[in-house]
Amino acid sequence: MKCFPLLVLFVLVLAPALPAQEAEPAPEPKADEPLDIMGVSPADLVGVDTRKLISEAHSAYNEKRYEDSARAYVQALKQNPGDSTALYNLACCYGLLGAESQAVAFLQAAYDAGFRDMEHIRRDPDFAKVREGDAFAALIDRLDEHAAEEKAAKGDVVWIPSTRLVPVRIVKPADVNPRERLPLVIGLHGMGDNAERFATLFRRRGIEGRFFYAVPEAPYPFPIGNRVGFSWYLRGEDVPPRDAALSHELNTRFVLDVLDAVEKRVPVDRTQVFLTGFSQGAGMTLSVGLAHPERFRGLIPIGGWLSVGEHSREELEVAAKKTRVLICHSPEDRIVPFDGATAASKYFGHHDVAHDFMEYPGGHTVPKEVLERLVEWMKNPRTTR
Repeated sequence: MKCFPLLVLFVLVLAPALPAQEAEPAPEPKADEPLDIMGVSPADLVGVDTRKLISEAHSAYNEKRYEDSARAYVQALKQNPGDSTALYNLACCYGLLGAESQAVAFLQAAYDAGFRDMEHIRRDPDFAKVREGDAFAALIDRLDEHAAEEKAAKGDVVWIPSTRLVPVRIVKPADVNPRERLPLVIGLHGMGDNAERFATLFRRRGIEGRFFYAVPEAPYPFPIGNRVGFSWYLRGEDVPPRDAALSHELNTRFVLDVLDAVEKRVPVDRTQVFLTGFSQGAGMTLSVGLAHPERFRGLIPIGGWLSVGEHSREELEVAAKKTRVLICHSPEDRIVPFDGATAASKYFGHHDVAHDFMEYPGGHTVPKEVLERLVEWMKNPRTTR
């Protein structure tokens, strides 16, 4: 869908072309039989696990099983209507299937529910089969017109730097010795995620390590369905390139400030500091780490990219001497193309930046085997390239 990796949900009707197998609805009390509120337990309130359905929808999409993906989205939306991102992803499935009328209907619903990223909609390759259709083209014209009217009504946006407190989660290993200096891993979450969830990454995968794990929260919130996600830099049509670049520059300083602050709060082995991140956070990992390689023993971008040309020759020369890189990416990734990782590897080879490369299955995700490799690699970050 160039679909959003953190998926959520909204609405309506399943198209006839994609019949869903519906769960049998629970019986409802008759109008003349009031609910026995004293007989209700928490178990009575448990419904379908929409997170599992969303995960199934995302997996099916990655495997190009678009009908299965659409079915899973619809089943999830029946349980949790109102999620603009899931509506958008469902529209993408219909676009990939060439079902123009359904793609139009669900894209309109996604927009009405709050998915207003017209730049993303216009360039999303998932709509390639339907983009030239009269109904789809008319919808884009209507949405553009509405977006312009809405923008005029809200006034111009001016971005001004500010100072505020941002949460940073510090996860400590079990039975930590207050006098023992341990390695530090700073983790940068992906776009749409948050610090609270990304801080549980290792423990959710069943991995314990003798290191501190610090996770800052990106500063720019935006709605994702029924919740709020965060981005590492300003994005969107209202953001001038100058301000987008400034947001990136400020976040580079912010990550270094996080490192300084964490080193004052827990006993960090400053020779063993690693920076990692997923997706947008992986791009930030390389951006910050290559600009300040003297601060990090190793950089581990997962499912991300390198902005070629961002760093000077002098910075890359220092990086070649000071740090090591472990690139992790899945060839099945349809959110951040695998080509970006192979291009980064060639770029590092050209500039003599020592690096290793790990391919893994599963698409745009962080599986257990990647974290296991990360933990082992940190013990001795030798590289083969």
